[in-house]
Amino acid sequence: MIGISCEVKWNFYIPINLHSIPFILLTSHGTHVHPPPPPKKTPRDIVQGILQILQKINDPNITLSK
Repeated sequence: MIGISCEVKWNFYIPINLHSIPFILLTSHGTHVHPPPPPKKTPRDIVQGILQILQKINDPNITLSK
């Protein structure tokens, strides 16, 4: 991965209690001086691996034991 410098400043505003205010505010200031990165798809084998992990997490028969 090659880093590209950018002068845009990002601000994230996160409430102290996310349960009562479930929103995050993101603002950016400045101008991007670089072209956007080229589009890239996640490789199919990585997507399949992630989906398998999520399916296992969602299995109600899984228990935590030593």
